[in-house]
Parts: sequence; C-alpha cells; structure tokens
Amino acid sequence: MATDFRTLEATIAALPDEKARGDAFERNVAHLLRRDPELGLRRVWGWRDWPGRSDAGARRDLGIDLVAEDALGQLVGVQVKFRRDPDRLIRWQDVATAVGYRQGLFARRLIVTNAWDRGPNAREALGGPESSAEPLGWVLRDTFLASGIDWTGALELPLSGE
Repeated sequence: MATDFRTLEATIAALPDEKARGDAFERNVAHLLRRDPELGLRRVWGWRDWPGRSDAGARRDLGIDLVAEDALGQLVGVQVKFRRDPDRLIRWQDVATAVGYRQGLFARRLIVTNAWDRGPNAREALGGPESSAEPLGWVLRDTFLASGIDWTGALELPLSGE
C-alpha cells in the first residue's frame, strides 16, 4: 500500500463517500500520531474504542474522533478533518462542536487536518490560550508532508489504542 502521504491522501480522496473518506483519514491520523515522535503521543484510540469513554459518561462523540494519550499519561481529544481539496480552509463551524464538547474531559485538544490552514474565523476564535479552557493545538498539512514516518499499512490499522 501507500508509503508516502501524498499517495495515501489520493487513495483516501478517491473513496466513494464522505463517511468512507473520514474513516480512512482517521486511521491515517492515528498512524501519524502513534509514530511521529515530534507529536509526543504514545497511544491512540478511536472514540468508540477508548476504554475511558463510559467511565467519563461520554457516550456520543460530538466531534471528538480520536483520543490520544501523551507521554505523561494525559488525554488529548482529537478532531480529524479531511479535505479532498487541501486548499479549502478549516472553518470555525467545522470544529466548534469538538472544541466546546465536555470541557475538562481532556488535558488538551488537537485538530488534525490535511488542509493547509484555517479560515480567519477559526484562527480568531481559536487563536490564543485564553480562547478555551483546554489548550488547543493544530496539525496541518505541512506536518503530514514533513513527517518522516513510513505510511505503509496506515489504512489497515485498527483504532484500538496501541
């Protein structure tokens, strides 16, 4: 299968519907988060597979697609957004639910996309540390392109945590 991000991205973009593309990109993002040492994460689960979901009383995902654990054992809520056209910016409306859902559930939140950038409203609303109770980070297209990880098998891996 694909061993570089651009090939993997083209494979995802060719999938027949938005749900299939979103599910495939979530696997791709989990692959990146688990393997890129620059991101500092060690375990990643799909929302439905996260073992703490029931204990936290968090049944619906409401925008959180993945849950990651960092090297300190702190939880990170991850929203994933795939763009067929990476020039299409991420808008505030695209991420508002994930940013506002269950404040305090995660130590921080991360928005991950293959888009090049955010739109002006998303940039303003999510700009500084004072804009949210939990710190918020972004992983944009340039991170995917610069990552030296091997993308082989990224679309086949489960979202089970390790």
